[in-house]
Amino acid sequence: MLEIKKLEHTADLAYEIKGDSLEELFKASFLCWKNALLNKEPTGVKRNEEFNFSEVGLESLMVEFLNHFNFLFFVRGELVREIKIIKIKNNHKYVLTVNAEITGLEEPEVFVNQEIKAVTYHQLSIKKEGGVFSTRIVFDV
Repeated sequence: MLEIKKLEHTADLAYEIKGDSLEELFKASFLCWKNALLNKEPTGVKRNEEFNFSEVGLESLMVEFLNHFNFLFFVRGELVREIKIIKIKNNHKYVLTVNAEITGLEEPEVFVNQEIKAVTYHQLSIKKEGGVFSTRIVFDV
């Protein structure tokens, strides 16, 4: 059960997300980031890349995960187009492994609907109730 709901917020852009697994929740948060950022889907040469993140808490893991994609886009001119595989393990520390499809962009600003300055910790809390994971993501725009 994947559910995404856009929320109104004064200077920020917020989403409520629900998913049946942590992996689904993280993948949905990426889709929210991408859909908020882009006004059109780029074409171009694609390549696969693997990313690894580790944090003590899930909220910190999500912020690092999304801010990394923001960094790739605005600093390196690369867009993570699709997340193919996502795995989360917990052994006293959360470890997130992502296999993603990336496109390099010569002019990333052509594709920007609105700039996302950062992913914030504001109102961020990942919860599990009745087998469903949920969170609220706030982007500073």
